[in-house]
Amino acid sequence: MTLTGLPYRQSMKPLQRTPRTEFGRHSERGSRDRQRLHQILDAANGIVVDDSPLVIPTIYGVGEGDAAETLYLHGSVASRWLTRSGQGTPVCVAVALVDAIVLARAGLRAVTNHVCPGQWDYARQPTAKELAATTVVALPLDEATVKVREGGPGALGPDDARLAVWSGLMPIHTTFGALATDAVTPPDVLIPPHLAALVGRPVEKR
Repeated sequence: MTLTGLPYRQSMKPLQRTPRTEFGRHSERGSRDRQRLHQILDAANGIVVDDSPLVIPTIYGVGEGDAAETLYLHGSVASRWLTRSGQGTPVCVAVALVDAIVLARAGLRAVTNHVCPGQWDYARQPTAKELAATTVVALPLDEATVKVREGGPGALGPDDARLAVWSGLMPIHTTFGALATDAVTPPDVLIPPHLAALVGRPVEKR
């Protein structure tokens, strides 16, 4: 996986090593590089185990036919959350598919610039009434875990290696599409440079 961070991110102190952030399986994929964490946060979001919430990114499958109303998750037999769920612990699955970002005329600096760098300075500032109606939760990034998988499939056994079956990587790229101006924007308002740069189009001139 190739990750690129926003230009204003700078290297900071390593992530703390605590009992809750020790790596289990595939610890060789672990990283305590805070810059790596920010790269992942810039590019992309449980279950409660021992009173601590966990978020486990995983691939899932939806059943077919009579099982069409069933979601299937998989993992190692040593997985804590799978073991707990089999013992009756409630599991929450969140799936987010983002296909557009609605850019309004106000917002909060960190959130706004995270989604669309440069938008805060371009849009109007929020009013006192809007701020009073907004709650912001600040989560310190002192404890975190980062795992990145690189390279192709793991080592195959001799029987698998002889199979006439293709294996390798199927890259996934996230890109911005064409901008769609809303109906209330005056026709003489041009697309601002920071948005034009994000979508890879030249700034219009008159």
